[in-house]
Amino acid sequence: MAGRNSREVELAGRSWVVSRLLAHGIEVATPVVDSGIDLIAFKEAGVGGIKALPLQLKCATGEAFSLNAKYAERGITMIYVWRVMIAPTAFIMSYAEALAVLGEKSASTASFAEQGAYSMSSVSNRSVSTSLNTRIGGIG
Repeated sequence: MAGRNSREVELAGRSWVVSRLLAHGIEVATPVVDSGIDLIAFKEAGVGGIKALPLQLKCATGEAFSLNAKYAERGITMIYVWRVMIAPTAFIMSYAEALAVLGEKSASTASFAEQGAYSMSSVSNRSVSTSLNTRIGGIG
């Protein structure tokens, strides 16, 4: 969608995810400082205390996929929100699952090997889209 900057897309995606989590009885907190965690989803677990899940959001107006090695080994759940401004769809996965979706070919690129990051602004590869749909359930 033309005219939307990345901050607007991120805010729209974050608002949509928060509304979906709240609709499912899950509370949400926003960290004061961004250190790679965009939201914390949590719920009272009775005798077990509070169960919390740190979330990293990747929001796009189309179908985009990206991964950064800085999220590895941190226990952060990735949420990819596609078509934020039209008909949002979310895919939830661990870093390991996102790395599997990325695939060996992309993970072996210079971009990922040297800088720890890889992104696709348009997911034209049918296998990536299919992998996301079959591996991960949407929250919406």
